[in-house]
Amino acid sequence: MIKRIYLIINLLLLLCLLLSFYLFYKDFLKKNHQKNNPQNTYPIKHVFYILQEDRSFDSYFGTYPGADGINLNIAYPAKKEEPATVIPVHFKDYTSQSAPMAYVDFYDKGREDMDGMLKMIYYDWSDIPNYWSYADNFVLAYRFFCATTLGWSVPTHFYAIAATSEGFLLNTAHDERLESKTLVDLLEEKNISWKYYMGTLDSVLSQDPNKWNPFLCFKQYRKIFDNVVGLREFYKDAKQDNFPAVSWIIAEVEASEHPPANIRVGMNHVTNIINAIMESPSWKESAIFIAWDDNGNFFDHYRFEPTDEFGPGPRVPALIISPYAKKGYIDHTAYDATSPLKFIETIFGLESLNSRDGKSADMMNAFDFKQPPRDPVFLEVVKP
Repeated sequence: MIKRIYLIINLLLLLCLLLSFYLFYKDFLKKNHQKNNPQNTYPIKHVFYILQEDRSFDSYFGTYPGADGINLNIAYPAKKEEPATVIPVHFKDYTSQSAPMAYVDFYDKGREDMDGMLKMIYYDWSDIPNYWSYADNFVLAYRFFCATTLGWSVPTHFYAIAATSEGFLLNTAHDERLESKTLVDLLEEKNISWKYYMGTLDSVLSQDPNKWNPFLCFKQYRKIFDNVVGLREFYKDAKQDNFPAVSWIIAEVEASEHPPANIRVGMNHVTNIINAIMESPSWKESAIFIAWDDNGNFFDHYRFEPTDEFGPGPRVPALIISPYAKKGYIDHTAYDATSPLKFIETIFGLESLNSRDGKSADMMNAFDFKQPPRDPVFLEVVKP
């Protein structure tokens, strides 16, 4: 009997020891995984850059109160040099097919794929309620511009990691070997953790069936990083509260919002991502940037002015979500696809990659770090 008691006591002590070791090791892994730069004096330890597809600001937020949106009293010609008879219409086809078209002169860049013809449709709160709810509760940036004047997707995906495409402006990419540093190089130099959560979208955009990812177009990367992972890994990391310091999140094709993808399926994807972050203990130290990589030839009235040889280009929607984001704030600051990189560089004390991100606004105007961290805002997915 006494031996049995001793055995039980020893087993309990062993279990306590194992539990203590597990908790210590878990905390050690988390701290080691985050590798936060000691220069980071901000309360933000995790930055998420969510990049969706092919929507203009006016097509999503053109009727949002207080934003510089659509004037429904102004008509545009159905074709160049025809009378102005077409105005944007509220569309209910969530795949955005068979949209009416009109000619807008400052979108005419003399190329077949940029001829000034735009889809004259918009959606509102009844169509994309969660995006509007995020705008109501956090920050809507109404002067956020895609990376390049021609508005292609693939170059923007280069800008989203390197603040340049080195003049590469096409929408296909296979064996390009760009020579620039990327933000990943800066993060690796400072031992700051990162992941690129990749759906199938990148491969489809580049017309490469072999799981193309933008990193392999840079000559310094000879093989796929272990840090480039599938979207399932994101939800695994969320459950384990094991997010890196910097994350890029690229959708599966059907959730990308790239026509003819259903915009509500895309919004539900983003909602699930944000809910997962908000459910995690990391929420209180997070900043989330949601942007669209180009305007997809959807109408936007805002005349864009490039600041360098290649861009920025047309205006796209952008949302900033964080416990430190200003509530219901419409941010008038001019941003582009490199601005989230500038925010990351500012937070973690990194140098700029080049003049584009160097001159970009750092997005601090969207935050109030003196306010107490705000509670999460959980939203339900909607019927597509």
